[in-house]
Order: sequence, then structure tokens, then C-alpha cells
Amino acid sequence: MQEKDNKTHSRKNLFQPKPNQTISANAPEFKPTPKQQRPREKKPKKVPFDLGFKFTETKQTRPVRMSRGYRKGVSDLTLNPYYRFSLKPQACCSDYHLDPNAPIDWDSVAKVTRLVTHEYTCPICLEHTYTAGRVNKCGHCYCWPCVIRYFWATDAKKCPVCHVELRPPNLRPVEVVKVEPVHENSFISMKLMRREKGKLSILACGENLTGQVVEGFVENRSNQSIYNRVNVYTHGTDDYNRQLKEIQEELKVTEDSFEHSALQKALKNLKKESEELVEVPELEVLPEPPRDTSVFYYFYQLSDSQPYFLHPLNVKMLLKHYGSFCEFPALIRSRVFEVTPVYITETEYKTYRFLTHIAKGATVFLVELDMKKLVSAQVFSEFKPELEKRKQSRIRAKKKEERTQAMIARRRKEEEEANNLLVAYFQNPQVAQVKQEEQVKPQESSSSEEESKSIWSSFGQVLKEPPKPRPPPKNPPKKAEDEEDSPKPTLFDLLKYKSQK
Repeated sequence: MQEKDNKTHSRKNLFQPKPNQTISANAPEFKPTPKQQRPREKKPKKVPFDLGFKFTETKQTRPVRMSRGYRKGVSDLTLNPYYRFSLKPQACCSDYHLDPNAPIDWDSVAKVTRLVTHEYTCPICLEHTYTAGRVNKCGHCYCWPCVIRYFWATDAKKCPVCHVELRPPNLRPVEVVKVEPVHENSFISMKLMRREKGKLSILACGENLTGQVVEGFVENRSNQSIYNRVNVYTHGTDDYNRQLKEIQEELKVTEDSFEHSALQKALKNLKKESEELVEVPELEVLPEPPRDTSVFYYFYQLSDSQPYFLHPLNVKMLLKHYGSFCEFPALIRSRVFEVTPVYITETEYKTYRFLTHIAKGATVFLVELDMKKLVSAQVFSEFKPELEKRKQSRIRAKKKEERTQAMIARRRKEEEEANNLLVAYFQNPQVAQVKQEEQVKPQESSSSEEESKSIWSSFGQVLKEPPKPRPPPKNPPKKAEDEEDSPKPTLFDLLKYKSQK
């Protein structure tokens, strides 16, 4: 015990000054440093015998999971081909001719026109008709009085559909135009359009242009502004009268005080906006320029300005029949055979030159029409092998789709049968047994054997009866005679046998 105390005492006095040693006041305090831990060196792997080469250890990299190609649509609303944007006159519109993929500055937008093929409702009041409609940056449309009530009732200033920021300065007047959807075997009308090379404006052939052309774009009052994604907003009297009429009609009908106050607020704001309207001169009529393929692109588009274009095969047939784009008719009407969606990329720009005014990422449609009445019999017989080949591919695709739909319907029917039997069994097993017996009976009116059979045909019996034991094998293995007669040895017999040895 005394040796231990001497050791600890010597350790304590290890860093104490000696009697004859003097320490200056400015000298730093001495502290023992801990031992530095040296990194352990990895020893090379030992090989039991010489293989004639060196073994180098390599790290196993985790395999990278390859994701499938995903086609993302247009990221900005202003590049959507189903929207039309009227820009303010002071905005610089000529920059958009340089790049069709450049998004439009929302601050320069004065009005939005949207094409819809279905019933479009306000997400707040769920009405099919908009009262002085307004649209946000995200593309969702609302009634103006509904937005005012939404701001009064909630603190969160976000879109009720997608939760994007919703502020009154970002709202723009919107006009919703209902158009008919295009499908197979429907009759459609297509107009011959022209577009000057290097510009985005589209004009219909066979019609005089009414209105002015500002920086290469037509104004919103023009008869051909509906075909263009971008036009110039020069006059808003018609829009003001339309919105004023909608608000006044709602004021006569509504009886709710909260809604009435919102309508009054919308009417007050509308009158403030009308003060900025200025008078513009009357519409001018500009004649159609002569057709020239070196200056313009010519193509057929749906007459209601939806992004449906005539298939290149049909264009070749018309070109063979008329000989030149200058002789094409201004309007054609026929039955639709096939509608093919096309996703716009750089490859499509090179393949279809007339589609370079549409932004990348947008989806357009190529329509194949019945050309029997549009071209001569000689031209039709010349292109008949290609048309027949496309017809056979359509038939195969249709049969495949029918088989897929039949399989989906059969599986849904089986799932419904299983769910109904399961619910009926837990509620009343006897009723479930009766229903099961009725379903098991063969149905004479069944269309096919596959539809009459079901994987759940014995579902009720399985639930009701307990599992049966397995039957014994038909031919059990025969035992030897010695094994049958001789008794099995016990532990005592084994010990006795070893002791005798």
C-alpha cells in the first residue's frame, strides 16, 4: 500500500518545479500532450501460394438504377398550345420571334384565352359558368367574386387547387372557349394556314386580315387572333362589357349578403380598370398576299385552332394531286381515320418544319383523313399500299386494346364477386352459402366459357368447411418381413450388447 502511495506521489510531483529552478511569470503553462494515435496501416492480403500476379483489393460500387425516360410537358403555362395570351402594347413582342421556347413575362400579359374540350368548373363555387373569370399564373381559373370571398375568408393566400401563391396583382382576365374534341370516325374541317419563315404569327389562307399588325403579331380584335398563341391587346371594350353584364346578372339573382358584397367589390374594381381603356381606330382590312413557298410555310390545322395538323402522308397525296401548295384548297372536310400524338423535340423540329413555332415539350396531334373524295382515283391507287399498311396496323392495335379491356373487365368482375362473398359470409354464412350455390350453377346465357368460370367459384365452400386431412397414399411402401417381425431395439439392449463385447 505504501509503494502505491509513493508512485502516485511521484506522478503528482513530476511536473512540479525543482527547488533551485526559477520559472518566469511570462512562461507558458506546461501541459502534457496526449499520445497521438497513429492510423493503422492496412496489411496486404496474404496469398497462400504465388499466383504469378498481384492481388489488388477494389471497392465494389453500388449498381446505379437506371430510370426510364420520362417525357415532361411544358414547364411554363405560357408555352401551352391551348392558351392564347394578349400582351400589353408597351411590351416588346418582337423578342418572341427569335425563340419559340422563351416563356412570356406574366407582367406583360393583359388577357388570357383558354380552349377547353370539357366542362370546366370554378374550384371555389363549382359552377360551370365564370362570373368575370380570372386566371392565376398556375393556369387555374376562378370567378372574380369567388376569389374576393376566398381572400376574405382565409388567411392562406394560395391557390385552392395546387397551393401556388395567389395574389390579386397576378390575376388576369380570362375567356374560356369551348371546342369540340376530336376522335376517330368524326368529321372535322381543317383550314390551310400560312406562317412566315422566322416568325410565330399564323394566318389563315383565303381570308382577309382585319386589324393591325404590331411587331409581327396581330391585335386581339383581329379575326385571326384565335390561331396565334401570342397577340397584342389594343382594345378591351368588348371584354369590359361582357364582364359587366355577367356581374350585373349575378347581382339580380343572388340573395346572400356575403356574395352580394363580393360582387359589389368586383364591380368597383372593374370600373377602375375601365378607366385605363383608350379609344383605338377602326379595324383595317389587309388583303391576303400571294402564295410563295420560299417565304411561307403552308400546313392544314383544325379550324377551331386546336393543335391538330394534317398527317404528312395526306399532304403528299394532296401535293401529288394539285402539284403545288399554291393550288391547295383553303378548307377541307373529311372523316378521321387515326389521331397520332406527337411530342415536340429537336427531332420533330427537323422532321416537321412547319411545327417550329410550337415550344419543345408540348404535345400536338397528326390527323389522318379519308382522302377518297379529296384526291383523284389515280393518286389514291398510287398511295394505296401505304394506306393499307397503316390500316392493318390500326386493326392490330384495336384488337390488342380490346383484349386488354376485356381482361381488365374480367378481373374487376372477379374482384367484385370475391368482395361480395366475403362480406356476405361474415354477415350471414347461410345466406352466403345460398348465393354461392346460385353462382356455381351453370349459366346457359353465358357468352363464353372463360367468362362463366371464375377463380372464386368455390370461395364460399372454402370459408364454410374446415380443411380436410390428406388421404393416405394409394400404394404405401411395403415393409420388409424382417422389419415387421423383429421388435425395435431399446437402449438397454444396446448397452448389454456393448458389455458382452
